[in-house]
Amino acid sequence: REASEAFKHAQERRCEGWLTDKNLCDAVAVVGPEGYRVPFLRAPLASLSMPLKAALYGEFQEGQTHELTLKDVAVDAFDVMIRTAYNLEPKLTPVRALRAFVAAKLYIIDDLEAYCLHYLESSEDVDGPAALQILNESLQLSMDLPENIQCKCWSTVLTESLKIVQSPFFLETHGSIIAILIKLDEFYVCEETLWERLVEWSAAAVQKPDLLGPFDTTPTEDGVDRKVAILRLISPHIRFTQMSKDFFVDRVRKYLNREESDAITDYFLLGRQADGLLINQRVGLDPKIEPMTWNWHEIPIPWGGDLPENPRKVTFEKAAWVTKVELIFGSWDDVDEPPTWYVSAAGHTFQERTCELENDKIKSVIDISLQDPCDELIIELSGMVGNDPPETVRIHDYDFIEVRRAQLEMAT
Repeated sequence: REASEAFKHAQERRCEGWLTDKNLCDAVAVVGPEGYRVPFLRAPLASLSMPLKAALYGEFQEGQTHELTLKDVAVDAFDVMIRTAYNLEPKLTPVRALRAFVAAKLYIIDDLEAYCLHYLESSEDVDGPAALQILNESLQLSMDLPENIQCKCWSTVLTESLKIVQSPFFLETHGSIIAILIKLDEFYVCEETLWERLVEWSAAAVQKPDLLGPFDTTPTEDGVDRKVAILRLISPHIRFTQMSKDFFVDRVRKYLNREESDAITDYFLLGRQADGLLINQRVGLDPKIEPMTWNWHEIPIPWGGDLPENPRKVTFEKAAWVTKVELIFGSWDDVDEPPTWYVSAAGHTFQERTCELENDKIKSVIDISLQDPCDELIIELSGMVGNDPPETVRIHDYDFIEVRRAQLEMAT
């Protein structure tokens, strides 16, 4: 058996030598729009399909010059084709598989096409940035991905929203995909982080107009440059109300027109909601998870005593993806004026509350939108004079990656 394995490895080394030893090659491929010249052996490549055999051994020019022009084949796709022809491991990655799939389909290499398709359907190596790149390249190649692969890619992109925004490849994403992402509540990212990356993307897209897609526009206002014009097309889909006031003033306002800037400023100062102003958070998919209920007295620093308004800290045994905090009040003097309270976690403060009756008690709810799990959160009450503190705290928490992946795959 050892001799057999050694012989197999020796054969593989000889085949690898065909890739590296130019003296053994008898033809050259001119690959991709850049025209990279790649030496290769004609016979193995010709065996992959009839079109390649006809080109390399027929009466076409390639057969006479031994120079094969493949401008519509990416360099790494040609590498997969050559490795397949030489009976070597094709070394697929998600992007190599997509490009090789396109080339195999074009040159009728049926077994390679099926192999790449199976890889894209079943591989666990497709992370968020790779999924985004697959969607992006398929769009630029005007290629319709099979529906199951599209669903898998979009599922992964939305599951890893923050990783997507922070990826260097985000700046190379086509505007058609950007336009979809910014409209989705399921695109679970911090609005401030998203805005900063969109500012960078718009600057990159101005330099590469092929990326613009639906944002390909000329400024409609005098004195407005193209980058600002792009951001103003993006702005209706941004949740500016979820940003801090300082961030909006320092990093956002300068890009908006006067009407939109004033509307957001009125919201921050007066709570006025103009038509079309988005105030909801990007909360991701709604996992149907039962809340984890803690009795009030189980919290390390219970309310009570002479200072009921003091902040109270909730500490977790391990970092948690908190999505919602509920306070249950046994009684309240004025139902029309529910208690004012705040939640602080991972450097952010959340205060948008909703209230409802639950079994004749008042339930006050604050939704939490975190980019990272938190080890603790702070709850602070206001206006507690003459009223009892809450009886129960409920913390909604779930395993962010697994729950959202499963929920999205079920939804699609």
